[in-house]
Amino acid sequence: MFFEPQEHRGKGVSLQATSKLSFEPYIGGLQSFFEQLRGSATFPNVLLPTGCPSPLIKVVLTVQPEDVVRSYSQLFGRLPGLVVVLSKSVRYFVNLRLLKEYFEKWFLPVYGYSPEVVVLPDEELYHFLEQGQKIPFEGRFLELICYYPPNSQNFLLGDKITLRRCLENSPVQGCAKLLIPGEMCARGDLQQTLEKALLDWSKLVVQAPSGVGGFGTWIIEKSNTGYRVNDKPYHSLHAIVEEIQAQADSSEFIVMKFIEHTPVSMGAVLNKDGYYTLGPVRRQLVDGASYKGVYFESTQPPGFEEVREALESFLKDHCDNLPDRQNLPVIIGFDLLLAHEPQEKLFITECNPRQTGALPLEMLLALLRVDGESLYSKLTSGHLSAFELDHCRVPTKWASNLGLFEKEFPETLSARFGLNFIFLPAEIGKYGVDVVLKKAFRTFDTILVAPATPPNHTGKIALQFVGPPEVLRTFFDELTNKGRTLEVNF
Repeated sequence: MFFEPQEHRGKGVSLQATSKLSFEPYIGGLQSFFEQLRGSATFPNVLLPTGCPSPLIKVVLTVQPEDVVRSYSQLFGRLPGLVVVLSKSVRYFVNLRLLKEYFEKWFLPVYGYSPEVVVLPDEELYHFLEQGQKIPFEGRFLELICYYPPNSQNFLLGDKITLRRCLENSPVQGCAKLLIPGEMCARGDLQQTLEKALLDWSKLVVQAPSGVGGFGTWIIEKSNTGYRVNDKPYHSLHAIVEEIQAQADSSEFIVMKFIEHTPVSMGAVLNKDGYYTLGPVRRQLVDGASYKGVYFESTQPPGFEEVREALESFLKDHCDNLPDRQNLPVIIGFDLLLAHEPQEKLFITECNPRQTGALPLEMLLALLRVDGESLYSKLTSGHLSAFELDHCRVPTKWASNLGLFEKEFPETLSARFGLNFIFLPAEIGKYGVDVVLKKAFRTFDTILVAPATPPNHTGKIALQFVGPPEVLRTFFDELTNKGRTLEVNF
């Protein structure tokens, strides 16, 4: 936890970040984005298979081997709009019957609509993206929202080098202090820069400006016997530089001190007034450089207010000067680190102008309400915590039979952990949101469970858990061996 629990608080309530903070503008921005989402089409441009001759390669987040695409196929059902548009290149990796059943049985009760699935030839879909990101559907044109907006490449803060330069030169007080100690260098100067940095630091980080998902980041550690890069041994710095330059076609690199830390992030959403407002810090669940999920604590770290104010002012200052404010990404994710030394200091590492892995859980928390209050508000006031694990695996008999899943899964969890688990889609479908949540919050041993994606053919599914802070923490620790095993089997 960011803070130790405070004495004399009410049962089931954690220490609040500060009583002065309000996240209502951020929650309102998420709710507005959801209304936009449910009236639009979505294209989950996450990945395509290697060797695919599709023009969509220009607009997807990453290209991976077929077995990887198949293993991550559940992502194509994440945060859908009114219509989900799939390309023919990924159609064969998706169980359309199961996807449609997921929308009808599990998505509809919680979010209020059941998306249609449309499969288009890659060339036709790419044409719609080129022609203004609108798609014809039932006699009208729907906005086509991508997980990774194609025009976000024009939002220069997505480039780590540009972000660093902007923060260094920002007139907003405190922005430069958010940067990890280090420097930028030209491609040809990388070895010289590393030699100089290793005189001061025995462990450092090299980043390419446009790296994503851990690709384009190298952790270099020097010892008496040589070097290790991302846990692989090397005997010379020259060999390391050659390897980095072979992997990254970049004219510049960032070289920074490695700081022992907890990886965290913050979301920013574009409000109706045209400015960004930031949400709370959430802990990223990672294994090395691989993202596994997110944990929303019921507390905030020291110094959070100053960081939020500086970043909001920085975004306002930067975005005011952009020539085309119409193309600003609605959702932005900032990756930060919470340093262990200096104790609990926040540093910013990158800006992602796209939907992030934390967004599905944020939407669930922002949209579900009890007694007029969103679950997100309950979380930021210290009454709830929540986490999502993106790499859960369930028996294939559950993955292929959603009715069996929703019956046996909560029963299995309750028996295993001695708690009361409520599978939200099934219970809300029977009794409605208000009845289910009011009943759940009468006890201190109830955990709400919801899917963030449908299961895929291997049983992989992303699952969300919401409950009282202390109860959820104990459950998380037992489920994941205190965070050491973030890919869990049920």
